[in-house]
Amino acid sequence: MAEASGASVTTRAKEERETAKSRLQDHSFNMKNYADPLSPRDRSKALPPGITPEMEQRWLRMIEESRQK
Repeated sequence: MAEASGASVTTRAKEERETAKSRLQDHSFNMKNYADPLSPRDRSKALPPGITPEMEQRWLRMIEESRQK
């Protein structure tokens, strides 16, 4: 009898875990809608609007110069 009640507790705990897990999951998420995060990307698209690669290079040079002081 004790084994049956232990099994029902285990089963109930497993069901509760699956219920909680299903509530946390985003069922509309589809990994195919997103690009591979490890593939190389075009850096010009990564910059905020109005920021050019030349501006970024200038800032990086200024940072490097300040580190050398």
